Amino acid sequence: MDQIKSDMVSTVSHELKTPLTSIQMAVHLLLEEAVGPLNPKQSELLGAARQDSDRLLAMINDLLDLTRIEQGRVRLDLRPVAAAELVAQAVARSEARAREAGVGLVSDVAPILPPVMADAQRVGHVFDNLIGNALAHTGRGGTIRLTAGADGQAVRFGVRDTGEGIAAEHLPHLFEKFFQVPGARDGGGAGLGLAIAREIVRAQGGEIDVASQPGRGTTFTFTMPTASGPDVPAGRGRVAS
Repeated sequence: MDQIKSDMVSTVSHELKTPLTSIQMAVHLLLEEAVGPLNPKQSELLGAARQDSDRLLAMINDLLDLTRIEQGRVRLDLRPVAAAELVAQAVARSEARAREAGVGLVSDVAPILPPVMADAQRVGHVFDNLIGNALAHTGRGGTIRLTAGADGQAVRFGVRDTGEGIAAEHLPHLFEKFFQVPGARDGGGAGLGLAIAREIVRAQGGEIDVASQPGRGTTFTFTMPTASGPDVPAGRGRVAS
């Protein structure tokens, strides 16, 4: 049944992507006034339509990515990489957004860490998702701290914020597809980012977890095996047949 549902989601997502791309192109041409001038109200409506179509396309791409990862059809580029480099790259990508939001973005990396065996681009996707969530739920003047430390034959990375926090009853559901915390500030997503992050981490032999208390912030942590540690389990997203 899981396979049937996964196949259905993949098929429907593919079928939706093509017409949505055509709609985006049409809206873009109209906003560029390629077929005639627009009045301010028309431009406003088309701008809203473009934003909504962009969100829909992002959701479809997330669904397609999640389906591919779940079905083991994603080829990972696993190489030794310095943990500090992964954290530094994540900070560099997000510091402008954090500055605009009035939130401090800092890193705290252990001085001596072994390299991890990881797909740097996909680990970056995990960091970007966790930082994006933290920014959506942390008010101005707050802080987001990225950490990395040794944890046996792995390195444990963390993204800790000083935001609104999450009630205990919602924590077990955070990594479920389409789950969104009731009453939380809207981060603009569809509830797929954390599900994708979990699959990416697991496909590389790691685990992801969360701890939070209302009013005291949230901490997401995930592990990556060291380059000298155990191999990534076979069949978990490594090979595309």
